[in-house]
Amino acid sequence: MFNFLNHQMRRSRFLLYAAAIVMSACTEQLVSTDVAVEQGEISVSLVSQDGHQVVVPLSKSVVDTPDANAFEIEIFNSSGVRLYRDSYENTVGKKILLNAGDYRLLAQYGDSLGVGFDVTYFAADQNFTVHGQTSEEVNAVAKMANVKVAVNFGENLRTYYPEHFARVKHPELSDYLQFEKDETRAGYIPAEDLVLEIHVTDEGKQKYWAAPAITCAPNDFVTFNVDIDPRTGDITAGITIDDTVDLVEKEITIPADAASQDAPAITMSGFDDSRTFNFVEGVEYSGVQSDFVVMGGIAQCRLDIKSDYLVALGLPAQVDLVNADESVKKQFEDAGIRWNSGMAGKRIASLDFSGLGRKLSYDPENVFSATFTVTVTDENGKEAASEEYVLKQVPPVFSLSAAEGNAFARRIEGVTADVTSGNPALLTLEYSTDNSSWTAVPANSVSGTTINYSTFSGLVPETDYYLRTKYNGNDNLVSEVVTLRTETAAQIGNSGFEEWQSQVYEFNVASFWNNKSVTWYQPWGTDKWWDVNSRKAFHSYSALTAAQNLRSFPTVAWSDDAFDGKSAHIFTANTGTASTADVTYADDTTVGELFIGTADDSGNHSSDGHDFPSRPSALSFKYKYSPVSEDAFYVKVEIKAADGSVIVSKEIPDGPAASSWSDYRINLEYQDMSRKAASIFISFKSSSAADSSAGYAKNSVVEAAGGDYTGHFGSSLRIDDLQMIYE
Repeated sequence: MFNFLNHQMRRSRFLLYAAAIVMSACTEQLVSTDVAVEQGEISVSLVSQDGHQVVVPLSKSVVDTPDANAFEIEIFNSSGVRLYRDSYENTVGKKILLNAGDYRLLAQYGDSLGVGFDVTYFAADQNFTVHGQTSEEVNAVAKMANVKVAVNFGENLRTYYPEHFARVKHPELSDYLQFEKDETRAGYIPAEDLVLEIHVTDEGKQKYWAAPAITCAPNDFVTFNVDIDPRTGDITAGITIDDTVDLVEKEITIPADAASQDAPAITMSGFDDSRTFNFVEGVEYSGVQSDFVVMGGIAQCRLDIKSDYLVALGLPAQVDLVNADESVKKQFEDAGIRWNSGMAGKRIASLDFSGLGRKLSYDPENVFSATFTVTVTDENGKEAASEEYVLKQVPPVFSLSAAEGNAFARRIEGVTADVTSGNPALLTLEYSTDNSSWTAVPANSVSGTTINYSTFSGLVPETDYYLRTKYNGNDNLVSEVVTLRTETAAQIGNSGFEEWQSQVYEFNVASFWNNKSVTWYQPWGTDKWWDVNSRKAFHSYSALTAAQNLRSFPTVAWSDDAFDGKSAHIFTANTGTASTADVTYADDTTVGELFIGTADDSGNHSSDGHDFPSRPSALSFKYKYSPVSEDAFYVKVEIKAADGSVIVSKEIPDGPAASSWSDYRINLEYQDMSRKAASIFISFKSSSAADSSAGYAKNSVVEAAGGDYTGHFGSSLRIDDLQMIYE
């Protein structure tokens, strides 16, 4: 140990180790001097930290930075004599009396010669000066003073030598760091010229290679990246050193001929348990190959292949890959089989079949199939031969999912396909009206093996459309044809509100028993689609004879104020048996409603909806709206399936004001393509508020059926020209 430390002292960066020698040679007593010499006093402050930077993305062990109290503190004078030694715990806060002059503070933790995965050595070496008649603090930072080491094993090394480990050695020490093949921790070793050894097991024999020594300094973090160069077979060790200031990278190579020249080895990858590689057109494969490790250098690599397909292309049944003509090599490459150029003398090479899927189109009348063996001979005459392997092209497997629910009146959407075997990106959807001339539909998205196709629109209602999928543009790879019929582009009955029925409601005046009546209106002709809630605003008697509009008045009527012809006028009315021009009751307010369905004798819904066979993209209409207070009009559209389940529902509670005829559109989106439409329900209300909270104005005027009437009326909504939009 003394010789080793003496050697370290010759280099300035290892000044810490010199202190260890001085420490062992001195007493532990404070050396006193003549009292006439000026004196000062000091206190010591110590901080410990790990200065290593992580320079590789590995999960390495982390050793906790030691607590400052665990350090040993020593003070030396300029002659190297130790004047003080104690733990930091006993030193901190203490006033140490020293003569004026130059001194050195040494703080240490751990074993400076330790080797292991949890053996760390921290030290601080601080020069300071004491001035007479002063009290000063000496600050020191302790950092790791040995070398941190990690080893990464590369994929090629793991493949060719599954059993392996590495050792990092110090030339002066018997201990060493050993990194097993699955070791992820970092180890610690004293600084000096370190040597990396790679140990492998090859066919039961133990072999190792030693890299040239590298010089490391205290507080370095050294990472050895060890692998095999696939071009030459050489062992490479890329070394990254993090010295917390500069990043130093070194590359060393251990020639492959340092290893014994064993017989060639052949490894097959990408084949199944029956030694078969089934490939599909258009699929990008990788790693389907024969790999050769020939430590004696490749002299011959013979491919023997039986294939009627390749014979038809004019390719030989046997070829020496080392000496093959470029024209023959090009023919094999065109078929998807390739190998390294300049293979002669190389120690590592491969024969790659990954391109078969990319190069060959599937033809059921001429399916590619081949049986082959590979024989490799090295320059020493040693030989290795593979077993028989099979290459076989199979068709892709895919299916089309298209049902009646995917066909709307003018579009088809929601069609999907699934590719069980093959490349989903190569499967195209096509449609036709004559089952002969086809139009392609692009994919909207691909999720795993499922392709979602874009909506294709501009179609003709009540028309048969033929759908199929085609793989990679290959006419030999087409799915069964699915036929979908587009829906009719149905419209709502009386959608322009030109047809109306007049009804008369009779009631009595309570005090005189005089019969009274009010005319009201229902929007239908021969086919009844719509109804109204006007009967909710009618009362069976009136307490007074005059101003009967205050006691009973409809909430819906036709209007000459229309976008075209007549419109439906929906308004809020406040009516009551005892209402007067000045007296009203909030509970007697009725929000006008026009809806598809039927109403009972009290104006309540007795049924909702009407038969309807289509799924429109949107509902559009013309409207005018004069709200009272902060009212907004209300619309609801709902389409149901035959079983009564809702296919789509859309509510608009905030219809805006419009003093002139304006357009309004309600888009309808269908999430479930499995259900067809059977009925439709639409409701228009003059206010989104409840009856009792809807606004109205006393003694206001409403236009109904061409006449003006005075009563207590609220918000006014006119609707015209309803259209179901099909896109």
